[in-house]
Amino acid sequence: MEPVHTLAQRRWVLGGLLALTMLGTELAWAMWAAYPSKTRAHYASWREGGNGAYAVVADSGSRAFFLGRGADRVLVPDAPAFHFGPGQDFAVQTWIKAYPAASPFAARLESWLQAHPQALRLTPAFVATWIQAHARDNDLAVAPIVDKSETRSTLDAVGFALRLDHGRLACQLACAPRRPLGFANYVAPGPTLEDGRWHHVAASVDRDSPLGGRLYVDGRLVLTFDPTRQAGDLSNTVPLRIGNHNNPTLRCFLRGRIEGVTLYRRGLSAAEIGALCRGGRAAATKG
Repeated sequence: MEPVHTLAQRRWVLGGLLALTMLGTELAWAMWAAYPSKTRAHYASWREGGNGAYAVVADSGSRAFFLGRGADRVLVPDAPAFHFGPGQDFAVQTWIKAYPAASPFAARLESWLQAHPQALRLTPAFVATWIQAHARDNDLAVAPIVDKSETRSTLDAVGFALRLDHGRLACQLACAPRRPLGFANYVAPGPTLEDGRWHHVAASVDRDSPLGGRLYVDGRLVLTFDPTRQAGDLSNTVPLRIGNHNNPTLRCFLRGRIEGVTLYRRGLSAAEIGALCRGGRAAATKG
């Protein structure tokens, strides 16, 4: 006589099989992404270099940061060096190795379960929660790189941010006073950088020139924009964030690595940015 399996038994069998599959896949995903999955928070400081440069440095002295899940972040205490008042030119440059925020395996599994309601009904709650969390992309498809902005909602901000928008390099400027939709976003047409490869990215902003905003990827100019309508005060008192958004209600983070973050209280020329890119990651993390 065939054994009779209860609904609970079938659910746990299915859940166990799914959990084992997910474990193996997640380990492969973590190895492919090449960063520790348990890291959650990093606290860093900064040191002043020559010619208006300020380097972000971890307490260990490292300039490399590994960012995994959405809780991973780097926080640098507020400092006058990061206060860019009216008309103050500035620049940001760093190296990134970014991956898509969502797990392709979890996204496929979620789609399969949605197409098979019976299997979804048998899936244990903890497995369904894991799938849902790992299948989600970033809110607004934004992955912050360097964020020094203060916000009270998704509609306002004061400060500046270098980020990925749908995988493309982007810059946000938002001068005081804070007002609804008072920010400006400048997004390069390409390339897409969430490809698991190292890229040098930089923004240089000459704030009184209609052609003063420039974004660079791997030493190449990818966008020129007009920053003059955001020529006011970008200063705020929140921490400088590396790899995560200033708005805690948003699920926005960069998944991968960020190395050699440097801010400048002046603009950088195309030649300077090209030289920084050619110098490579090793030189950036020592600088």
